[in-house]
Amino acid sequence: MGVWMSRMIRGMWWLSVVWLSLTTAVVVYCLVWWLTNKDNPSRYEIAIVAGLTLLYSLPAGLGVLVAGFAPRTGLSTYRRGGGIALLLFCIGVEVVLDYLQARYR
Repeated sequence: MGVWMSRMIRGMWWLSVVWLSLTTAVVVYCLVWWLTNKDNPSRYEIAIVAGLTLLYSLPAGLGVLVAGFAPRTGLSTYRRGGGIALLLFCIGVEVVLDYLQARYR
């Protein structure tokens, strides 16, 4: 793999991780907001907002996966695993929020 390709994949990884970190922060905020506002009628719309935020962040998730599984990019195993773990955590929080919203309307 050329030097420019590994640098491009590392740059894609950094951008994707930063974007997924922001997405995770939004989804966790939505979960905490949903848990703390029991009498608010807009409580049920927050799960939709979190879902759309995650849906629009799919290119960042694909960037983390591609950079995590591409060989010889110069990324350490911890960075690769950390990016994939961040993606799985973000998806997991969204699944928990959707489950709670559906179960405890």
